[in-house]
Amino acid sequence: MPLVQLQCVDVVHIFMSMQIILLTSIKVRHTNSY
Repeated sequence: MPLVQLQCVDVVHIFMSMQIILLTSIKVRHTNSY
């Protein structure tokens, strides 16, 4: 069971990191456009 929980946490961590990367890229694009 702990292994499954760890995998779920890892997936959530990866998803959150992807969101952060997307947000930062969007911010950089906006700052570059202006």
